[in-house]
Order: sequence, then structure tokens, then C-alpha cells
Amino acid sequence: MRLLQVLGLGRRASVIALGLGAASVALGLYAYIRADARADLKSEIEDVNDAAQLDAFRADLGYLECVDGGFLYDFGTGQCRRPAPGGR
Repeated sequence: MRLLQVLGLGRRASVIALGLGAASVALGLYAYIRADARADLKSEIEDVNDAAQLDAFRADLGYLECVDGGFLYDFGTGQCRRPAPGGR
């Protein structure tokens, strides 16, 4: 308060200046926390997407290996099955 009074500001102006300074610090802290939380959420979503993409790639590879081997791929169970007797 004394610094602001030395600068020639009255008591009311000093209080307002300190209030504005405190509000700007609080707003900056809020923005920092929000940006940090947003980055964490984005990272978590990217990790889930990467895992899903890897699972899809593995499933596709399993399907291709099954069909290339002359077997039938059961999409319901996600497993490779041998052909039915008689070529069906």
C-alpha cells in the first residue's frame, strides 16, 4: 500500500490497484490450471485412441491370416475357424 501511495495514488486507488492485481493473478492461475487439465485430457484421449487403433490392426491382421490360410473368420467371436465339412 505504501508503494502505491508513494506513486501518488490515494487510498481508494491503491485498494483498487491491489484488487486488480490480485484478480489478474487469480485469472492467470485459473487459465494455467485449465490449460494443464486440457493437456492431460488430450493426452489421455490420444492414449485410448492409440490402443484402439492397435487393437483394430491386430484384429485385421488376424482376419487376413485366417482367410489367407483357407479358413473362415467368425466375426461374432473374433476367432479363426476351419471350414465346414464339404467346403461350406
